Amino acid sequence: MTKSATKIDMYQEVTNAMIELLETDLPQWKKGWKTRPVTNIFGGVNGSTGELYKGVNRLILAKAMINSDYKYNVWMTYKQAQAKNLQVKKGAKSVRLAYYNVIEKENKEGDIETIPFLNSFCVFNISQMDGDISAITPDEDETLTPIAENETAKTIFANTDVKIEYGYNSACYKPYIDTICMPNASDFVNLDEQFATLGHELVHSTGAEKRLNRQYGKKFGDTAYAREELVAELGASFLCAEMGCLETTLTNHASYLKSWLQVLKADKRAIFKASADAQKAVNYILENWSQKKQPIAA
Repeated sequence: MTKSATKIDMYQEVTNAMIELLETDLPQWKKGWKTRPVTNIFGGVNGSTGELYKGVNRLILAKAMINSDYKYNVWMTYKQAQAKNLQVKKGAKSVRLAYYNVIEKENKEGDIETIPFLNSFCVFNISQMDGDISAITPDEDETLTPIAENETAKTIFANTDVKIEYGYNSACYKPYIDTICMPNASDFVNLDEQFATLGHELVHSTGAEKRLNRQYGKKFGDTAYAREELVAELGASFLCAEMGCLETTLTNHASYLKSWLQVLKADKRAIFKASADAQKAVNYILENWSQKKQPIAA
């Protein structure tokens, strides 16, 4: 099989999985954290390096967690498992993750161009391994915190340079005045819902021209608008995973799901771009707003 064919297969494979997730698995996605207090559905971690997986790989592993109902969101390659004296069980099915590699090629003008291409590697969940996995499983006593109790979340919301105003009928980010508009706290079911909504709008704010400069779209239903909403939902969920929060905020509003599905079905690269933009937004938030001043009180 050629590299080109492999690339196309990987894009389509991931896109098909995400379409299936949105069409059939969304309720499980939303409730997943409630039954796994030490596992964030988007917090897939490498058991060898301790690093969180990023971007679209968070989604791939979330789908695998739902499909197989694994207890722990911890993964390793076959060789990494062997290095820890673990053996992948016979017949265990791997999960294929994506990464970009580059090749250098000389163009017609004699200049060297760097060309990215999609590649893949396979991982296994630690539940698929024989041996002592106790050293790489999350501590059952160290459960994830609700977002409203998370100190990093409090600090971020206190230190953002985006203006936040309350008293509105709905939540939104207005780029032309760089302001997040929020309903009053009393309009939310609880503080967790308020903070989760604020996280979604904060991801939107990273797309401002002076920050990451994303296209917002002009009205609900157009492609750019749908893409940006998907970035914000993924980004808010990724942010919770990075902070060690329980919440995942993916909406189940039918109109939003329909617009996202249209985007994914029209462009097999869309989920890769949205995931990458969501990860960039999270990185921006953590790098710029997570270590200043004092956290707000709960």
